[in-house]
Order: sequence, then C-alpha cells, then structure tokens
Amino acid sequence: QQQQQQQLGQQAVAEEEEQEEEEEELDPFEEFQRFKQQQEAEEMARAAAEEAEQLQAEAQQQLTVENIRLLPMEVRVDLFQKMLDEHNLNAFAMWENEEKRFRDDVRYQALGKKERRDAFDSYLKTRVEKDKAERLQRAKQAKATFKSLLWDVVKSARMTSREFNDKARKDPRYAAIEKALDRENMFKEHLEDLKAGRKRPASDPTADPQTENKEKKFSDLLRSVSDIKAETHWADVEEWLQDEADFTALPRERARDLFYKYRDELERKQQEKESRQQASLRQREQEVRLAQRDNMRNIKNERLAYKVEEGESQLASLLVDFVRNTEMTYDDAEKMMRKDRRWPLCNALDQASKIRMFQDHVAKIAAKPRLAFEDLIKEAVPLGMPWTEGRLMIISDNRYSLFGEDDEERERAYDACMQARMHQARRDYRELLEETRCINHLSKKLVQDPEHPHMREIVQALEGDRRFIQLECDAELRGEMLMEYMEELERRGPPPPPTAPQPEGKLIAF
Repeated sequence: QQQQQQQLGQQAVAEEEEQEEEEEELDPFEEFQRFKQQQEAEEMARAAAEEAEQLQAEAQQQLTVENIRLLPMEVRVDLFQKMLDEHNLNAFAMWENEEKRFRDDVRYQALGKKERRDAFDSYLKTRVEKDKAERLQRAKQAKATFKSLLWDVVKSARMTSREFNDKARKDPRYAAIEKALDRENMFKEHLEDLKAGRKRPASDPTADPQTENKEKKFSDLLRSVSDIKAETHWADVEEWLQDEADFTALPRERARDLFYKYRDELERKQQEKESRQQASLRQREQEVRLAQRDNMRNIKNERLAYKVEEGESQLASLLVDFVRNTEMTYDDAEKMMRKDRRWPLCNALDQASKIRMFQDHVAKIAAKPRLAFEDLIKEAVPLGMPWTEGRLMIISDNRYSLFGEDDEERERAYDACMQARMHQARRDYRELLEETRCINHLSKKLVQDPEHPHMREIVQALEGDRRFIQLECDAELRGEMLMEYMEELERRGPPPPPTAPQPEGKLIAF
C-alpha cells in the first residue's frame, strides 16, 4: 500500500510539472506582444514619475527656511510626514540611521529636533498599521477571488480536489492563494457549503445571476413529480426528466446534488412523520391506560362505597334488633350481633365506624324519652303556660312518667321546651310581619293618628294567621314587635324600585 501511495504521489507531481511546462510554452508572436506591452507600460510609469519629481522640486524651491517656519504647526507636521513618505521608509527604520537622508530637504527644517523625532515615530506607527491593513485587505481579496473560482468550477459536493485542480489550474484566480494547503482547506469548506445547501452570495460580482433561478426552477420541478420518494434513485430521475428544460439547464452534477438534497429532505420529513405518529400512538396508549386506571379506580371506589352503604344499613338494623337500652356496651352488643347472618355484610366497615354507629344509636335511645316528653308538651300545653299549670295537663300521660327520675328534671326540660317554642313563635311572627304588604315605611306615622284606621287594617290582616294567634299568651310582646318592625321600615325609607337589586336583609334575632 505504501508503494502504491508513493507511485500515485509521483504520478501527480509529474502531471503538475507537465501542466506547468505547457503553460510556459507560448507562441513567439504572443510572447513578443506581451514584451512590447510591458515596455510601453514601464515607459509610461517612468514618465509619470519624472513629472511628479519635477513638480515636487518646483514646489520645494518656493519654500525657504524663513517662510516655512511661519506656517501653522499642523501644516509643518504634514509637510514633514510627506517628506518621510516620499523616501519610502521601512516600517522598522531607526531615526538615527535615516536622519542624514533628510537634512538637505527644506522640509526637514520645518520642525525642531524633538518635534522631528516625534513626527518620525508617529509616521512609523501609522505606517505599520497601514501595512497591516493592506496585507489583510490583500488576503481578503485573494480569498474572495479564489472563492469565486470555487463557485464557478465546483458545482457538486462529489468533486474531488484533484479534479478541481485539473480544471482550474489555468485560471488566473487559481494563483490568488499561493499555498496548496490553504487551497485545499478552502476547497473542503466549499464542499461543506454545498452539502449544507448554502447559496452563492449575491454580493459576489462574479456570481451568475441566473444560476440561483435555475436551481430554484429545478427544485420546483422535483417537488412537482409525485413519483419521487425517499427511496427513489438518481438514474430513474434522469430518465424521467431528460426532456425537461429546467433539468438540462443545470450541470448534471449540480442537478444530482439538488436531487440528493431533496431526497434527504423527503427522508427527514418521512422520519418526522413516523416519529409524530409513534409519539401520538404512545400518547394515546398512555391516555387509554390512564383512563382504564381511572375507570378501575372508580369502579373499585363505587364497589367499596356500595359495600360500606350496605354494611351501614345492615349494622343499623342489627343495632335496632339487639341494642334496646343505654346500659349495654359495644362488646356485649358485638357478641350478640356476630351470631346473626347479617354480620358478615358489616365487614366493609372498620371498627371505628362500627363503634361510632353504636354510640349514635345509644344516644338516640337515650334521647327518645325526652323527645316523646317534648312532643307531649307541644301537643297538650299551650304556649306560655307555666310549669305548675302545664304539669297538671300532662301528668296522666304515659310519656310523662317515662321521662326523668323526678319532677325537677321534668321542669327543666319543660322550661327549655317552652323557651325554644317561644323563640320559634317570635321568628314565625317576624316572618308574618314581613309578608304583610299593608305594613310599610309610613305605617308608624299613620298609627300615631288615633283617628286613622291603619292599625285596624293591620290587625285584620294578621289576626287570622296561626303565627299571630300562637302569641296570644303575650299580646304585649306581639305589639312591641309590631312597633319595632314599623320603626325599622321608617328608617329604611321608601322601598327601591322593582328593577333595583335587592339588598340582603339581616334577620333580627329575638
């Protein structure tokens, strides 16, 4: 393999030497014409230089030491630096070595000793920066020239460096880059640009304005052919498009590169589509799994809730059947209920729920005599009757003897029941007053007039209602509540129109 590589290298060197010899072999007539043109150009340059020197000498003769010192400092510095520039100094020259060359020039006397040295240093600094900028500009121009050659010659990313050298060696732009390594690197960068699909810059003066349009038309032609897929081969496309003008307008290699670029685009789109489909499928599967999990959880919760509800119903029936007094404990009740066939249905309840239901059941049993005693009072005793009179009306009832151990406990329960009934009667009477339309914000002033029949109208509207009658035991309280309500309406003033929003009224607790 090493011998083969050496042979290939020697062959390439020989080919380059042959091409250089071919370039050196010129026609004698062409060589004479080139020599004649070169002589004419040199004579013209020599004449221009002599004319410039003559003009400069005449200008210098007009300057003397006396009148040059009268000029402003800026003008004298400018004259001194022009003198330095005419001698074409090296950017790294030293003042001690160059000073003797300027002493015969009258512009040398324009500045003092220190000023001359400062102007010399400033000139060298400016010269260094100028030379650097010129070198950079020349390098930039050389790269731009060689890059334009690459755009003109290299149309395909499949071209090799050797093929490029064979085609472009005789072009003057090829010599813009002197080093072969730099040319090779720029060639590789150009191939990367072609692979990436980058276009020739519009600012390139050597660019073909029609190339981009041709490439666009060919790309549109490829997209218009529905048979071109991600797996289509170039040979098939050549056969399909061989008679199309947009295909023949481009070099074959460039058309092939555009096709491969379009095919890569199709492959990428197909992969993206498959990726989206797979992602959508995975998302749908995830959603189905989540929905199934939620459904299973809901079904499980519904089953558990049904079992709990059924267990509470069965336990409630067991408590009614087995627990009939407040002296029984939960452990004793559980021993008896376990023997019943309904007990296994209560296993859905935890122990705390069972104990809570047992305690609620016992509390209901304990409250049953009191509730029966309160019902007896509501049925037999009018509102507002004291204990001594009401006791005589209920003592013969069985519910009286079943509640409490003595009369003191019964009296406390009686008073509490009467107080609750009175509070409820007052609330009912307040609702009756609010429902009575004849009572308004003017009622208080009207009832204060003894001759006005407004009070009789109010009493007639109220006296037939049960809520008015049940406070017959305390007519004074009934009258006070009526007056307080009329005062409240007077403070509120006229009612708002029907379309106005109704404010939330506050109930007055009595």
